[in-house]
Amino acid sequence: MKDKSEAKGSPRTLVPLFAEETLLDSSSNDDEEGMDTTLIQKYKLTDLGPVWKSEIEPDSHLGKVSFAPFSNSNDESKVSSVDADACSGTDVTWDVTFNSLNRQDLWQSVTENSISDACENLASYLLKPILLTSKLRMQVPDDSDSTTKSVLDKWFDFCWKDGGGLPNPIPPIPLSKDGYDRILIPPFLREKIFQINHDVSDEKKSEIIYTVANPSSLTYPVHTHLGRLTFQAVEGAGAVDELDLIWEVNIRPYRGSEAFVKTLTETILSIYMTCFKTHMERPGEMVDVYAPRGKMKGKGPLFQVNVDSWLGGVLETHLNDDRPVAEQTADLLQPLKWGIQYDGLSSEWTTKDISDEIILDE
Repeated sequence: MKDKSEAKGSPRTLVPLFAEETLLDSSSNDDEEGMDTTLIQKYKLTDLGPVWKSEIEPDSHLGKVSFAPFSNSNDESKVSSVDADACSGTDVTWDVTFNSLNRQDLWQSVTENSISDACENLASYLLKPILLTSKLRMQVPDDSDSTTKSVLDKWFDFCWKDGGGLPNPIPPIPLSKDGYDRILIPPFLREKIFQINHDVSDEKKSEIIYTVANPSSLTYPVHTHLGRLTFQAVEGAGAVDELDLIWEVNIRPYRGSEAFVKTLTETILSIYMTCFKTHMERPGEMVDVYAPRGKMKGKGPLFQVNVDSWLGGVLETHLNDDRPVAEQTADLLQPLKWGIQYDGLSSEWTTKDISDEIILDE
């Protein structure tokens, strides 16, 4: 056994029990040939807190977590570091011992459930991330400066700075002078752009790399997040008068949250992309809202709504909807699809990690 003391003495407080856990020595156990390595981390309760001080005997708690490689091959011999195909993962063994003063069955059950949940959460954290790729083609205004960079700049102003037409009560709040950091309220989600790339050789491609800085159960229930927007000029179009907006989101959802996160992410991206397409192709257009049944129509609209907003898209779609009443009523039960107007929007979920494709500037 080889002891290592770098992790020793790192405490944490368990809320709401207000007990304190402290890491002890970590160690590794190598086989005779030095091929297989089992890593062991010990910890203990150093302060039982107000709840456990009458339930658990002081200084009786000790936890030990072991991480060992395992082989999926039929050969039961040791896993070699060269035999990469034979090694398919890690066996985690979690041992906890303590002497209970009261309610032993209860605390045994609590411990078993807590360890089981922690292991499953760790497994979800280590899974290969899932990738949403959404794509929408749009026309670019006939400007002399129409480049992918100029379109990216317009996206930055409309979507990143002004909110992109989402029905949030207040626009995003910038957290830095350059505006690359922002917070969305609600749900107090912090996002950060950490790189903008331009293909300066022919100005046919630009991209934005960003991330969610504070994922959590209350903001966005994922372990990791990485986003990439690509503004790609359509080949053969000559000047940049038509481009594809490709939006990729790479995430590892919390355990049990995948279906919710997928629906939420796909809906938000769809609204952003359709509103931005409208913003580019129909700048300044408004939707007129009149009194029910056209009353007072001769006196003009009651009010107007920007067509490049989620609400504007909902109103315009409703006003132009000539489907039977039954179909329109059925759509009332799908509010997440309201205002998403373009059939050309495509979205696909796959299992892929795009982090290796992104080269960050120093």
